[in-house]
Amino acid sequence: MVPDPEHSVPVPFLLLVILLPPPADALSALPAPSNVHISSYNFVQKLLWDPVKVGNVTYTVEYKPNSEGEDEYYALFKNLKETVCDFTDVIKHKWNVVLRVRAELGALKSNWSQTSGFQATKNTILGPVNFLSLSTRESEPNALYVRFHSPLAGKSIGMDWRIWYLLQFWRNGSTMKAHRWTNSELEKLSDLEPSSVYCVEVTAYGTNITGQTCRPVCEKTSAAQAFTRSGYILLSLGLIYMCCTLVGFSFIIYKYHRWIKIWLYPPFTIPTHIQQYLQDPPQKGYVDETRAVEELFDTISIAETESLQNRVDPCDVGIQKRDPEWEPVSPHHGPLLLPVST
Repeated sequence: MVPDPEHSVPVPFLLLVILLPPPADALSALPAPSNVHISSYNFVQKLLWDPVKVGNVTYTVEYKPNSEGEDEYYALFKNLKETVCDFTDVIKHKWNVVLRVRAELGALKSNWSQTSGFQATKNTILGPVNFLSLSTRESEPNALYVRFHSPLAGKSIGMDWRIWYLLQFWRNGSTMKAHRWTNSELEKLSDLEPSSVYCVEVTAYGTNITGQTCRPVCEKTSAAQAFTRSGYILLSLGLIYMCCTLVGFSFIIYKYHRWIKIWLYPPFTIPTHIQQYLQDPPQKGYVDETRAVEELFDTISIAETESLQNRVDPCDVGIQKRDPEWEPVSPHHGPLLLPVST
């Protein structure tokens, strides 16, 4: 069929239609990203969305402060080929922001898809602590040492943001749990029963955030010992010290025994007044025994027995009254010696 020349479209008009830019509605024909959301775990922030399956599209991400009167968006990333955007080091943790993303394919651009307001210090997920472990010591049978690492190890959140840890521990088989708060990654649990199994779990708490509780870890406390290793060491050191002291004293006594004897038992000294008395005794008061005998027995006289024959001694009469068998001395027994004093 031959076209009618009167109803045919002029060639210049076709060229004009091809060269003119497409209308605004045609630009939005590219679908917008869907399922746009923010994932924040232990203060690692990422913006994620579902891919736009139209050719080799790229993505642009912008943000603005989430406050009244703030409508201006700032470019965050451009020409992204992945459907994830990590903005941890770009936006501060305490900022409250709104993010949006759109797809681009050459001159085609999709509509924006934005998130709700987000602030990391309030909306992040605080994970469990890492490397929780329990240890014991033989010298402390009623204690457990709890060690772990913070879920935010190496991260600086801010001066006004704090993290605390809640330790919950219980004896294995019991339903009663004890609680203890701490801001340290090393904690000692005391007043436990020796030779008993205890379980511990830790939960991190931040300002306005409750973290996830870690899996419990169990450990048996040490057995009570009558004498600990440190006690044996102290006893050995004490015995060595005593032996050294004894050897030292023995050496001193052996070497200086003479001086020690003189110091402990000083030589006896006669008082001065007694020494003078012995050296120069007084002459008055001493009796010459030989002279006294000579004076007492200077002269002896003999009396005749005849003159004494008829003499009656009154002492003999008294003795005879007491003892009838007593007989006086006969005169013939011999002369009686009588001392005569001069």
